[in-house]
Amino acid sequence: MSYLHEYLDKMQKDHLGILDLQQELSKQLEEINKIWECYSFVYASALTKDVPTLSMNSDDFHVIHDMMAGDKPKRVLVYLQTPGGCGQTAERIAKFLHERFEEVHFLIAGDAMSAGTILALSGHEILMSDGGSLGPIDAQMRIGRSWCSAHDYITWMETLRTKVQQEGGVHPVDGTILAQISPGEVRGVHTALSFAIDRVERWLTQYKFRDWSTTEGRRLPVDEDMRKARAREIANELTNQEKWRSHGTRLTISDLRELGLQIHRVEDHPELAEPVARVKALLWVIFSNSTIFKMYADSEKRINRQASVAHQDVNPRNAELLEMDVQCQRCNAHHKFIARFTDNEATRKAIEQKGTQLFPKDNKLTCSCGFVIDLTGQRAHIENMVGKKILDDLQAGGAHGTS
Repeated sequence: MSYLHEYLDKMQKDHLGILDLQQELSKQLEEINKIWECYSFVYASALTKDVPTLSMNSDDFHVIHDMMAGDKPKRVLVYLQTPGGCGQTAERIAKFLHERFEEVHFLIAGDAMSAGTILALSGHEILMSDGGSLGPIDAQMRIGRSWCSAHDYITWMETLRTKVQQEGGVHPVDGTILAQISPGEVRGVHTALSFAIDRVERWLTQYKFRDWSTTEGRRLPVDEDMRKARAREIANELTNQEKWRSHGTRLTISDLRELGLQIHRVEDHPELAEPVARVKALLWVIFSNSTIFKMYADSEKRINRQASVAHQDVNPRNAELLEMDVQCQRCNAHHKFIARFTDNEATRKAIEQKGTQLFPKDNKLTCSCGFVIDLTGQRAHIENMVGKKILDDLQAGGAHGTS
């Protein structure tokens, strides 16, 4: 059954909005809590949105730290979806989780790349659905104005060094680039790549392999040196960019098992498979139909990060009224409405003359095609931009738009 189609259909027929979908997400997380006897938590990014803070960063650690305060079960299951990001943040989150919980498990139904892979490998257990994937590990470094792979950077440097030794020089373009590189920058690249390998090796030995006592085939006893050797082998394989060819390569359950990692397949647990699939579908629908690009959630509370929507206003800080235009994502119809920040005779007269609807009190605008547009993100952005609250006192909820 397609849960994605089910939720999209409900948005059309039952007029479900983003808030309704988030409540459904909470319901599914509660179901996972009961089935897996754990505290489940979603840390997910909209992988297709181009937002500067989409990747893992220090703000994520602080939000997760705050949301997990209070009494919690001893077992945490983190639904992880991220394009990667800061390895140091992955380390801070991993340390916090292991200090906070006795058992740390990660659930991968989408993609958890780069720093996300490093974080997932810090768990005692990894559950992965058939559509889930981890990625090769490679530190991403800011060199000049852009980001690049630490492995690719090192490879390029070694190639140029060999060329100088063999030919006595390099191409003028390469020479110009080399002249701008400092020794500290080169050392930083090597350190960043070593950091990733070291953390994976340490965490696999300490957590993932902690109960590995006998070999799978001959049932020979496994000691600490064998655990470390296997962890080092896996860390080196995951950072072998010559093998994976691309930092964006998706490593599936079978790929990871070939490396020697034990991965638990979600579909082998039928009672868990449905709520996990529903969580994945809900995240896709929410991200695709709102300005939300990152979500932190458990069964009781949520924090969303939303992208700002640009508005063409000369000086919105002085606005008493703000005219808005929203396009329906289903039929492309345009809806005009007014956000009112000051209640006086002039603004009332202006609203009457324009004959345009006011910003809906419940943040929901229903298009003539039946699609419900959730304006929660727009309200937050507008109020932040203007520095005032939108006045709701004379507005009716659930207003219908006119094209």
